[in-house]
Amino acid sequence: MTDYNLKLQIGGMPKGEEVEIPGLGVFKNGEERLVTEEQVAFWRQVRGRQVDIASTQERAQGLSRLEYQLGPDLKEVYPDAKAAKTSKEDAAKRAEDTSATAVPPVGVVLNPPQQKAQPDVKEGGE
Repeated sequence: MTDYNLKLQIGGMPKGEEVEIPGLGVFKNGEERLVTEEQVAFWRQVRGRQVDIASTQERAQGLSRLEYQLGPDLKEVYPDAKAAKTSKEDAAKRAEDTSATAVPPVGVVLNPPQQKAQPDVKEGGE
């Protein structure tokens, strides 16, 4: 995998208008933005699907075999995306910069309610 510079160009939309691509983040129309390999991996998972890979014979018997297939690679959907040359230092800085805004995995609760510690109470006055 690699990082990409992706320029979103939507005709009929004002330049600079913000557009969200689920899994990749917010882009400004007509402007280029870096998309990390981590974002691409998450985006492919979001766009993935379950596919029945059972043979015709198995299906005739009412059987199915499901397989999860990742969604398309970024270059397949956005052929004009350019590979970006980034260094390990760039990746470390990105990790620091994006840690507060990273998309949580599915099922993660943001800002869970705080629970107060309950005192240990024993029955019988002990």
